Amino acid sequence: MSTDAIVKIEPTVLRIPFDDGGPGHGIMPTRWHALDIVLLRVETARGLVGWGEGFGYACQHATAQVVRDMLVPFALGRDSTDPVEVNRAAQLALHLFGRFGITMFAISALDIALWDIVGKRAGMPLFRLWGAANEPPYFHHGLFTTLREAVVAHAGEAIEQRRAFERLTKYEQIAVLEFLESLQVLPSGTKSLVVDERFSPRRWPPMQ
Repeated sequence: MSTDAIVKIEPTVLRIPFDDGGPGHGIMPTRWHALDIVLLRVETARGLVGWGEGFGYACQHATAQVVRDMLVPFALGRDSTDPVEVNRAAQLALHLFGRFGITMFAISALDIALWDIVGKRAGMPLFRLWGAANEPPYFHHGLFTTLREAVVAHAGEAIEQRRAFERLTKYEQIAVLEFLESLQVLPSGTKSLVVDERFSPRRWPPMQ
C-alpha cells in the first residue's frame, strides 16, 4: 500500500522571454528568443506539492500531452516516497514509445517533482540528502558506477573540461576524484569531515 500516493499531476507550458546571445548557427538553427519549458506540479495524498521541469525546446506541447495521455494514467496512485521505483516502472511501462525524446522529457519532469517532494518531506534541501560519493550511479543516464567514468564521458560544451582533466598527471587526476568522493552526506555523529567508504578518518590530500 502506498505510504503517500500521487493524487494529482498538472503540466503547464511556459514561454519565458530569453536571449541566448548565440551567433544563430551551429548546434542550434537559430538564436533563442524564448525559453519553452513544461512545468509539472505533483501533489500527494498528504498534501505535499513538488515541482518538476520537462525539456521544451520546440516540443513543449507534445511533452505536456505525453504527461496528460500517458504519464498521468500510469503515475496516479503510485508511492511518492520512492522516486527511484516510480522512474524505473515508468520507463518499463512506456518503453514502447522509446526511452528518449518526449517520453523521457515527461518522465524526467515527474522524477524531478518527486525528488522535490522527498526533500520537502525530509525538511532539508536535496544536496544534504544526496551527496556525491555515496550516491552512484552517476551521469545523466545513470549508467556509470564511478566518478572517473562520468568525468571522461563529458563532451560538447564540457569537452574542454574533460581535456583539462586528461592533461593532468595521474596523481592530479586521483586528487580531483578524491575531492569529488569527499562530497558526501555523513551520518550523524561522524567525527571526521574526511572519511573513507567506511566513514573512518582518512588523510587529505592523498599521499603521492
